[in-house]
Amino acid sequence: MTEIPVSLPDYVSQLRANWHVLSDPASLKAAGLTVQPATPAVLARLPAVATGVVAAATAAGANPLQIVKYAELVNGKVAAIVDDGSAIGDVTLAHFVVTVITAGALPAATVTYQLAARSQGAAASSATG
Repeated sequence: MTEIPVSLPDYVSQLRANWHVLSDPASLKAAGLTVQPATPAVLARLPAVATGVVAAATAAGANPLQIVKYAELVNGKVAAIVDDGSAIGDVTLAHFVVTVITAGALPAATVTYQLAARSQGAAASSATG
């Protein structure tokens, strides 16, 4: 039997590619979207499912992770963007994707949250993606 090499997708690269698209001001303006800054007030209004996954990913005894980039896609369409303006390729960022599928009521809905967070004690890196 011949073995077929299997390579896993590079999800972090895919997420960074998504951020390149989501951080294009001309595209966002054309779509009627506004980027909100990652202020404490804005972050406090994010859905619990999104903030919960980031909180759960914080290692015991480590500084908590803080969301610096957030995109909400409802049925594949961007509904909200929060961005602190940090570089997409910043190596201090941890990337997360949470998808919630609501199928109990018709029509079914899919909400995807794409997040990038960094330790509150980490300084922003100048690396670019």
